[in-house]
Amino acid sequence: MSKPYPYCLYNLSLSLIDDLKFPTQDFGMLYGYGVFETIKISNGKPIFLKEHLDRMVYGTGILEIPFPFRYPEIEEAVSKLIQKNNIQEALLNLYITPGDREVGETKMEFSTPLFLAFIRPLPSPIPEAGISLALREESFKRNRIDQLKTMSYIKNIFEKRFSEPFDDVLLYSSEQEILETPLGNVFLVKDNQLITPKSPDILTGITRNFLINNQPYFGYPIVETKLSIADLTEIEEIFLTSSVRGIIPVDMVEGIPGLSSGPISHEIQVKYDRYIESFC
Repeated sequence: MSKPYPYCLYNLSLSLIDDLKFPTQDFGMLYGYGVFETIKISNGKPIFLKEHLDRMVYGTGILEIPFPFRYPEIEEAVSKLIQKNNIQEALLNLYITPGDREVGETKMEFSTPLFLAFIRPLPSPIPEAGISLALREESFKRNRIDQLKTMSYIKNIFEKRFSEPFDDVLLYSSEQEILETPLGNVFLVKDNQLITPKSPDILTGITRNFLINNQPYFGYPIVETKLSIADLTEIEEIFLTSSVRGIIPVDMVEGIPGLSSGPISHEIQVKYDRYIESFC
């Protein structure tokens, strides 16, 4: 079967995917020990590449994975990868693992990490009306490691599978504290301000941070605070954010009649899309 994007990066060098061999001694590939980023490519440019690399560097620092690559080198290699695959609109996946470790060694010491980059097609577009959200207590308790975008992604995969037939699921803790969805971060609208859950156990997304850091552009104050399920009955609108889809409208939330995206959510979406268009 032919691959739509046959070229990848292997430690910043262009390579044909068909020429790659599985790294049988790579600790990350064997045990899910590594971090990754998913970046939208629009008009041939990776959106917020630096911010994604910053998060990757932060994650590798916490996980004690060497990161010997310089940003200009990565940016140049990514640009060549996009050109070689001849694409304008797609997704870019970056992965970094600790690399190989000698079999039988007990010390967790690594010196030569593995950096991979692949191009993937964009996902199907979100319906104009928005997505449906289940509302459920988390099946797997969040913890501090979940603030990193690690390759151990099984929690999110199964949370989303458990939410079917809904498109996604708004998770809350055993203490009834609203957290996030497997798809992205949560924003709520009340009294002309945006509210987003604050927790050390969630992944703070790139798009979420962009909204917070650019409040004057969007025209609404943003409050980071703890929220409970009971608070949802007083919320006027809801939307999600993700690096892949930007601002995600919500059509309905299970058990909360009338809660969906509205005019303010739409305004935020239009301004965000306008910024991305100007960026490209």
